[in-house]
Amino acid sequence: MQWHDQPGRGFVFPTATGQPCDGTNVYHELQKLLAKAGLPRARVHDRRHGCATYLLAVGVNQRVVMQIMGWSQISMLTRYQHVLRPMLDDAAKRLESHFDTFLPAAAGTP
Repeated sequence: MQWHDQPGRGFVFPTATGQPCDGTNVYHELQKLLAKAGLPRARVHDRRHGCATYLLAVGVNQRVVMQIMGWSQISMLTRYQHVLRPMLDDAAKRLESHFDTFLPAAAGTP
């Protein structure tokens, strides 16, 4: 089989010859993989939200996230990135560890 280059296209799911896959086939293959892994059904698009959220969780710079996701506007971050419970817990722990620094005069005061 000959690879048909698609300059500038960068397909995520190309066929064996470099052509774009049919979206229905991609969806059905994803469902098979999710079932095999014991995970619930999901749309391919849902994986984009997950990717953006995990990039946020590991502290990837917003401009880098925009590049990876192919966004031209930073407002897309608020649509795709979701705050996870461990992120909230981490924020609370960080704040708690600095209370003495922020309020040294209040230490020991009822």
